[in-house]
Amino acid sequence: MPKKRSSSSRSLPFAHYILGLLYTDLGDYRKAIVELELAEKKQIHEADLYYSLGQAYARTGRKSDAERARTTFRRLSAEASAHQDEPNIYGEQRPLRPDPSGQARSRDEVK
Repeated sequence: MPKKRSSSSRSLPFAHYILGLLYTDLGDYRKAIVELELAEKKQIHEADLYYSLGQAYARTGRKSDAERARTTFRRLSAEASAHQDEPNIYGEQRPLRPDPSGQARSRDEVK
């Protein structure tokens, strides 16, 4: 009998995203894809997710899926630039513009 996921695991898209990143770091790209796709289905539409998904697809030979994820990553990255006042997937404020020193500056630091 297959293991049944608890209802709480299905309602935690961010947990699936983090688990997908962990599997990616461990080099287990097939498991990473499963978790990252679950996060995607649960409405996490952040550039970071699609970057990781694209890498996992590429590492498993899924070239067309990798290209789709990269295209989505580029689109979401461009959209994020237009919405810098909204928090990112981690709940952090997106930087408004890069500091000349190369470090991103938060909205509170920009006067």
